Amino acid sequence: MTHTTFDDWSRLPGTDVEFWRNGLRLGTGTIDMADSGSTIAWIISDPLAERLLLEKTNGIELRISREQAIRRMDPERSDRNCQV
Repeated sequence: MTHTTFDDWSRLPGTDVEFWRNGLRLGTGTIDMADSGSTIAWIISDPLAERLLLEKTNGIELRISREQAIRRMDPERSDRNCQV
């Protein structure tokens, strides 16, 4: 599956993501919450539902699947009419 960097973190709650820094994948998880300025996000990345705080200022980038990127850019699109 192809993943792409997505900078508007405020649109990502509920989305499965990969989190990266300096070209290395640090992990995966689901965005629980993100601030409106897209600078911090809380991610659930383990089975115990413990959250991690991720910050752009620490060089973190979030990557999502191409399908999720399309849905997040145009929330009106449903799974049925989202063609990738």
